Amino acid sequence: EGMFSHSPSSPRLQSPRGKQRYEVNATTSRDPKHILEFVGQRLNLFIKAITRDFSGARPDATVVTGECLQFLDVLLTASESTAAPKMSVRDACQKSHPDANLKEGIAIDKVSQWIKSHLAWNDKLYPGWESKQPIPKTPPTFARLVVNRTTGHLVVLERDVIGDLTSLHIHGCIHSTISIGASVETVHISNCEDCQIILPAVSRVVTVTHSVRINVHTVAKTLRCESCTECVVYVSLTTPVIVSGDSRGLLVAPYNVRYSKHKDLLETAGLTLNKHAVEVLVNPIVARGSSGGDPGAIIHLMNPERFQLTRFPNLGPEPTPDEDKNELVLPELYATALSKHQETYEDLMQEALRVLDPSGRNNVMTALQAEFNAFLQRSGKDKMVLEMAKMAHQRSTAGAAGDGDKKDAGAAPAAPAP
Repeated sequence: EGMFSHSPSSPRLQSPRGKQRYEVNATTSRDPKHILEFVGQRLNLFIKAITRDFSGARPDATVVTGECLQFLDVLLTASESTAAPKMSVRDACQKSHPDANLKEGIAIDKVSQWIKSHLAWNDKLYPGWESKQPIPKTPPTFARLVVNRTTGHLVVLERDVIGDLTSLHIHGCIHSTISIGASVETVHISNCEDCQIILPAVSRVVTVTHSVRINVHTVAKTLRCESCTECVVYVSLTTPVIVSGDSRGLLVAPYNVRYSKHKDLLETAGLTLNKHAVEVLVNPIVARGSSGGDPGAIIHLMNPERFQLTRFPNLGPEPTPDEDKNELVLPELYATALSKHQETYEDLMQEALRVLDPSGRNNVMTALQAEFNAFLQRSGKDKMVLEMAKMAHQRSTAGAAGDGDKKDAGAAPAAPAP
């Protein structure tokens, strides 16, 4: 809760709209079997609780009166069928035991056994997992998502978990990688330092304020930087970047993230990758008074030789080649430089494989692995890699458990994932 908070539609249900949305999803995720077991196992305790005379006159009551039975209405209701009118537990007990005198009371064990033998779940009013009614698969929609003060974390939130957002606030994060795989209307990033933030689809505006050395990757209508230092923005925008306040040392480059679900998010947000990105990037709007008003000292275009691609963190199964295609729209200078980088890398790998014998290749791979591990530790990203591996393992374990639930009831249970 300290890292993520949903408002107003949080589990705290702070607004009527939020309450309505949350309850719909909660209703369809009940497990009636476990709830019935819980009530059945503790029914004697419930009945003893309602018969307890807190004045101390009858601390160990053995019978329950009709007056006491009325208190069970907060937990149970009675009816001959789901279509019949509801009645109280007291009235149902009197109807089932016409000779009993509820005023004097009925033995607790007798009432408890009668309720247990008739206990059932009202699946028509409260559909659960075992209901034949279809369970809606629409993800929840939160009005506002806040990622607050994360340090050294990997945060990956996708549409199937958080739905589409109307606003996203990222505040006070340090040395973190934050990837939001959902359509968002507005984003506000503030007081962040040494972070990478990936926002594939923002239908309106991204605002970055009072941040230092962060990389922002986004497709949006516009992006505004206020009092930011040494930040890099990889963007595809419909209007130029707006710079204000005490901003300096900003770099701007074309959007560079590959994401297998990007196309669907862009359609939801009503966006496309801008074919005229260079014209937008080279003409930022710099407010008067910003670092002397000299655009050259505030923001400039990234050298194509420094341009590299990145990928949205993938915690699920590997995307198919068709899903992973996700062609980016790059200006010619950047596309050419990127192609040269790829050719150089492939030539280097082929040369290494051709020259080295098997033992030499093993030595090279060992050295590369050791250097990569040292890089992770120096950059502080080793914790992020471990968190990503842990999240991927949890998802795969949950998926395996879900597949096991679909098997026949008589089948042997699957072995747990290692």
